[in-house]
Amino acid sequence: QETSAKLADTEETLQETSAKLADTEETLQETSAKLADTEETLQETSAKLADTEETLSAEIASLAEQHGVAQTLCEQQGAYMNQLLTYVRAAYNVTLDGMTEVQATAVADILRQCDYALRSVAQAASDEVEHVKEMYNMVDGNYKETAARFDILRRILGKIDQDVKEASVEIDAPERRQTCSLHPTPRRLGDVSNRENSIENKTRSASRLSGRLF
Repeated sequence: QETSAKLADTEETLQETSAKLADTEETLQETSAKLADTEETLQETSAKLADTEETLSAEIASLAEQHGVAQTLCEQQGAYMNQLLTYVRAAYNVTLDGMTEVQATAVADILRQCDYALRSVAQAASDEVEHVKEMYNMVDGNYKETAARFDILRRILGKIDQDVKEASVEIDAPERRQTCSLHPTPRRLGDVSNRENSIENKTRSASRLSGRLF
């Protein structure tokens, strides 16, 4: 009776454990489904990021080209203005004695203003290129961080799945032992027949011995 009670308690414990395991498997399936949805979303995001990366790369290349053109133009204009200023100064020094210095100063101011304007345009183009590069680096960093987080989540779910499988194996072993104890192996008929023959022989021997004594 004590063994039956212990077996009943063990069976109840196994049933509770099996129910918890079923709940854990259900939770794991739900989590796996959510992970699949998240992975699909991540793939879509990756595709969008790839498109964004391609677009940003094209914009960076275009802006870099424009910046190079603007810088080259600025250098050419600066060299041309320096040559023009030198020529004007030389020409006015030769032809107009009294007005040369005033006019040369005015022309120099105009040339400096033009040079400043060209340099400002070139600097603005360079700043825009740097801004686009920063945006690209930020998007790329966010993508890599998100991918790393999902990789950690996949590892955690894999560990949970392994623990559930190991728990299933540990639960199945006591259930098999309990089934064997509840259904013992029946004795062979030969064992019973041998026991009956032995008892019959002993009875006959006792009868013959009593006959001799009396």
